[in-house]
Amino acid sequence: MNRTIRVIVIGLALCIGIGYAASPSPAFEPTSIRVPTMEQNNNAPIAHYAAGKKIEPISLNFTNIKVRELLQLIAQFTKLNFVIDDNVNGDMSIHLVNVPWTEALDVILKSQNLGERRVGNVVYIASIDDLLKQQIDEMQAHQKISDLVPLVDRIIHLNYADGADIQNILSSKNFSLLSSRGSTNVDTRTNSVWVRDTPTHVDTIEKLVHQLDHPVKQVLIEARIVSIRRRFERQLGVRFGLTKPSHITGTLTGANQMANGTDYSDLSLENRLNFDDRASGAIFGSTTAPGSIGLAVSQIGSNFIDLELSALEEQNDLDVISSPRLITSNQQKAYIQTGEEIPYQSATSSGATAVEFKDAVLKLEVTPQITPDNRVMLSLKVSNNRKGTTIALSGGGSAVPIIIEEEESRVLLNNHQTVVLGGVYRREKGNVVRRIPFLGQIPLLGNLFKNTVTSSDDNELLIFLTPHIIQRPSDLSSAY
Repeated sequence: MNRTIRVIVIGLALCIGIGYAASPSPAFEPTSIRVPTMEQNNNAPIAHYAAGKKIEPISLNFTNIKVRELLQLIAQFTKLNFVIDDNVNGDMSIHLVNVPWTEALDVILKSQNLGERRVGNVVYIASIDDLLKQQIDEMQAHQKISDLVPLVDRIIHLNYADGADIQNILSSKNFSLLSSRGSTNVDTRTNSVWVRDTPTHVDTIEKLVHQLDHPVKQVLIEARIVSIRRRFERQLGVRFGLTKPSHITGTLTGANQMANGTDYSDLSLENRLNFDDRASGAIFGSTTAPGSIGLAVSQIGSNFIDLELSALEEQNDLDVISSPRLITSNQQKAYIQTGEEIPYQSATSSGATAVEFKDAVLKLEVTPQITPDNRVMLSLKVSNNRKGTTIALSGGGSAVPIIIEEEESRVLLNNHQTVVLGGVYRREKGNVVRRIPFLGQIPLLGNLFKNTVTSSDDNELLIFLTPHIIQRPSDLSSAY
């Protein structure tokens, strides 16, 4: 006892003029364990003990002092409440001059394989193994108590979210919000989620579900599919201002002067889309070297497009094939498809023939993504599947090859801005035979009395897409 008093007096004498720390910080979680390391600036977790006050330096110079007595010195210097475990023992020598007391405490704990745990306003110091064992025991005891807590049932009514989706989130194998005793079910009739679990888990789940149950923004995609005569394509580009600068993203085949996501301020009509042969001056290339499907961006409004297309249609410069409109939720795929099913005969294993069908369609898939600045990123996939030449099979029946053209791209548009997709070509050929009755049917000589006219009409399909962000019902009515 005499030695203990003497050490404390010496220790306090060494600390004269240094000062004392403030009172301890507010209460904290009892399960918090800190294992000190020798890394620099690692004393931040314990610095809160000083309650925001300046951490004073301390000097320690002892030889073979008991660790318990050294920790008691630091407790008296800092005016903190230290509880030292009975298993903390041993001696150590230490020489520190004017170091922050938090660093000094870290050095002592680290050298003796000790850790500290905050219990309210008390600092509990013990060996790291003992601290971990205590925490494991507490967790196991807490689990046993949780197993005895009665379960409660709660029905959560959903307004916007789908009950099955919410159930998948709650009961996910990788991240389940339910306890080991919890369960969920869905009532599809009322779009409600039934939860059975402990009261604490049920309250947490209900708060989370209410945060997820909110309306998702929607996008109205206005499409216009037109067939334009090749000779009027350049005129259409001039009318719609397709020579103006625009912001185009994505990689397009053959784009000589386009980079991913680059703004262009001076591009001619011939150099801004993804076709190598632009000698004809067309927007989307030429029929002699058509290349692949391309896109261009126009800054004009939706109403102006309708007026221009109507005017060109009256002049027989183009035909408006369809003007579909569809609404989809944010980041949900939508598609437009037009075409035909081609029947063909196929032979079965028994030798009989059966009629099957293949799709030859023009299909456009659009997935909108609304950005935080209220623009729309459109992920586009265009496929133009058309019928090829029918092939007769040796075993009987026939096969119809489908010529497939596909292109995928992404483009960032402002709300109500229009993107134009082209490069889908259709060549219509026809033969008109004019002949004199009876005389034109005479073999060989009949050619003198008839005239055959072969016609070829090259058309291109253009697809105009205009996204409209729908945030409220009034936006939907104004879009129409």
